[in-house]
Amino acid sequence: MRLVARQRIPDSVAEKIAIVSSGDGLVAWVARNNESVLIPDMADDPRVVYLAAGGDLKVYLGVPISRGQRVWGTLSIIGKDPSQFGDDELNLLTTVGEEIGLVVENARLHRQAKRLLVVQERNRLARELHDSVTQSLYSVTLFAEAGRRTARAAGNEETAEYFSQIGKTGQQALKEMRLLIHKLRPSILSKEG
Repeated sequence: MRLVARQRIPDSVAEKIAIVSSGDGLVAWVARNNESVLIPDMADDPRVVYLAAGGDLKVYLGVPISRGQRVWGTLSIIGKDPSQFGDDELNLLTTVGEEIGLVVENARLHRQAKRLLVVQERNRLARELHDSVTQSLYSVTLFAEAGRRTARAAGNEETAEYFSQIGKTGQQALKEMRLLIHKLRPSILSKEG
C-alpha cells in the first residue's frame, strides 16, 4: 500500500508510512485483518511505536477501506490527544471506510462492465463482418472468376485480365477482412471467455 492523501501529518511521519508492505506495521495489520483499531498511546504498541518516536503524536485510529472481505486500503488518523477519539469516532470512521470501499468497488465494477461491453461490441462487429462483408467479398471473387472464364472463352483477353485483377483484389480484401476479424475476436477470448 502507498500513502495517497494526507492532511496535517508531518513530513517525518509521512515518510515512514509512504509505502507500507503487507507485513509492515499497524497500517498493514488493519488491512490484512480487515479490522478497525484504536491505539490510545502508540508508544505502548510495537506495531506503531516508530510513528510516535520523537514526536507529540500519540493516538492511532485505523479502519480498513473495504467492501465485504475485499480490502482496498486503510484510513488512518494520527493525533495528539487520546481524549479526542473514542468508540463513537471509531464506529463513524469504520462506516466511512466501508462507504469508501463501496465507492471503490463500484468504480471497479463499472470499469469491468465497460471492458465487457467493449468485448461484446467487438464480438458483434466480428460476427457482422464475417456474416455480411466477408460473404460479399467471397461472392465478388467467385463472380470475378466466372467473368474471367467467360471472357477467355469468348476470346476477350483484355476483359479476362480485368476480371482476374478484380478477383485478385477481392481475394486480398478477403484476406485482410479475415485478419481484421481475427484481431477483433482473438481465439483466446473463445477459449478463456
